[in-house]
Amino acid sequence: MKWQERWWLGLLGLIGIYQLPAVLEALVVGGPLLTYADLLWLLWFSYLIPEGAIRQ
Repeated sequence: MKWQERWWLGLLGLIGIYQLPAVLEALVVGGPLLTYADLLWLLWFSYLIPEGAIRQ
């Protein structure tokens, strides 16, 4: 297994985990639409998964 080329973007994806409670609160209570954009940070989190771990 080896790291993906853009593994450092996966570290930025950790921001999405930090913002997840605020996004869930906005879903339940309602809030600004910009809060939902914080879910996009989680897309980069997948770069932390090594390349060999995905293939079987």
